[in-house]
Order: sequence, then structure tokens, then C-alpha cells
Amino acid sequence: MNIIEYVYQNLNTFSEKEFNMVDSLVLSQLSYARMEGHREKCIRDYNKLEYFPDMFCDDISDKENKELFMAAAMSPRFRDIRITNRMTRTYKDEQFAAFTFDAGPFRYVAFRGTDGSMAGWRENFRLSYKETIPAQKAAEKYLLKEQPDYAGGQSKGGNLAAYGGIKAGVPNIHCFDSPGFPPVVADSLDGSNVTKYIAESSVVGVLLEDISKAKCVKSDALFLNQHLAYSWKVKGDSFEFAKKLSPFSDYLSKVTSGWLLHLPQEEKRTFVETLFDALEENGIRTVTDLKEVKLHDVMQILESIHNKEVKDTLKEVVKAFSKESIKTIKDGIHLPK
Repeated sequence: MNIIEYVYQNLNTFSEKEFNMVDSLVLSQLSYARMEGHREKCIRDYNKLEYFPDMFCDDISDKENKELFMAAAMSPRFRDIRITNRMTRTYKDEQFAAFTFDAGPFRYVAFRGTDGSMAGWRENFRLSYKETIPAQKAAEKYLLKEQPDYAGGQSKGGNLAAYGGIKAGVPNIHCFDSPGFPPVVADSLDGSNVTKYIAESSVVGVLLEDISKAKCVKSDALFLNQHLAYSWKVKGDSFEFAKKLSPFSDYLSKVTSGWLLHLPQEEKRTFVETLFDALEENGIRTVTDLKEVKLHDVMQILESIHNKEVKDTLKEVVKAFSKESIKTIKDGIHLPK
């Protein structure tokens, strides 16, 4: 089953059955609902059809996010959780959203991962060359004020939970398929209070990260779609775990992270900023815009990049991934079903 089915089946309150890792992913995923547009007290109070067009409008798992929210709003386990200190902002250089879920026995802060804006994805890529990004500092400040029992998030939300949670001394931090930190930052953080979960064919979760201690979760999707929380397999009050990363994900971990870590800082900065400037110049400002891009559009975007090194690097990246995909098929690697 997945997390939606889990919510439908687990009808025990937190007083009857203690908080677990699947609950953590559920709360992290609920933060994708844009509850900041309304000021209701509990999860069940948001279960109104007139709210939904504003709450689910990212074009990223909107259908599943809505179904999860409706299930939680009806569930005796989740419906009475109070929502406090909603904080959200999206600028050109920052995308940040955080919510405090007060369940009574515990308080959980969830950070929203990357939404449908290119601002959020640009900020993601800036993790490769910046020691800190604005959203990380915002997460630290938020957690120092809230002092919750748990902090968590999916994708970039997990990175914010880890950075802010370690700095603020949050006892338990859960990161779900989230990118890590550049070495200079990672070496300064004591991650003993962090538990990281990644998909067995993870792409995002292996970036800038020592994944030796991460727990690999089985998924019913392939490649990048394993990043979606709804593809993760749940069994009882836990996930279904894989013994190790898939060969494809292990390859990405070594090649992609190696490239990001060893490229000089200024070259990484130039690469990231040139790429996203080119996307914006070609009218791509949201993930929805990106989904509409066709092959000839890709070539047009590449040709619009004036920096020869960046253009050549992008072409090599596309070529390398295409080559590895062909090799994967030829070698008969059995990716998870």
C-alpha cells in the first residue's frame, strides 16, 4: 500500500498507537497543500471544496495531494491535528513554506519541498555551490522559535529540516529523498539526530549526500518518479525497505555527485545561473511550462545559451545519461518494479 491507503487503514489516534515514520511522511506531504491561504484551526477544517482550487494548484501530484488531504481530514488519527504558525514566501531567489502540526502528544514541523516554481528549483541547484541558501536560514530561525519534537520534509523540505533542525537542536529529524550539503557544510553539522530515507532508485536523494547510512525504500515507480512519495511502499507502520540502491541510482550517486562536488565553485555558480536564466528567457517559469518542452524546444534553449562551456557541459550531461540508459538496457539490469 502507499501513504494514502495507510491513512485510510490506520484509524488509531496517536494516544492509541505511537507516531511512526509513515506518519512523518504523511505530515511532510500534507505541507504541499497551500493551507496558508486560509486560517482554519485543524486539518479537518480545511476539507472544503471551495478551498481546493487554491490549495492544490502546483501541477505536481495535485490529485494525490488532494486525496491524501481528504483522507487525513476524515481520519481520527489526523483530522484534529492543529495547524499553527503557517509561514510561506516565494521570491525570485527563495521558496519557503513551513507549518507546525500540533497533535497533542507531539509537535511536528513540516517544510514544503520544491513547488511548481522555477524559483524553488533554482534554489535547489544553488545547494551545489552555496554554503547556505535563504530558505535554510529561514528554517533555522523558524525551528529555534517553535522547538518541536520532530521536523521533517520531502525533497528540498528534508534538506531544510536537516539544516534548521540540527542548528536548532530538534531531537528527531526525518528527511525523505532530499539532497544533502556541500562538504564544507556537511562537515560542520552533527547529523546524529537525522534519519534519511531515499527511494531505491533515487535521483534527488543521492545528490551531495553520503548515503551510506540512508534507508532505501521500495517504490512501485521507475527512475525520477520514485521521488514522488506516493510511489513508496508501506507495510504496516513502516516502509518496505530494499537492501541497497539500484545499480542505476548507485551510478547517479557516484557520477552526478562527483561532478557537483569537484567542479570549481565559480564554474558551478555559472552553470546553475546560466541554465535557469536561459529557461526563464525562453518563457519557462514553472514546472508546468517545463512539462510542455519538446525536443526542438530543448535545442532552442541550448542555442540561446551564450556561455560555450555551459552549453557544452549540458550537451555532455545529456549524452552521458543517454549512454548510461542504453548501457543499462544492454546489461539487462533489472530495475525495481
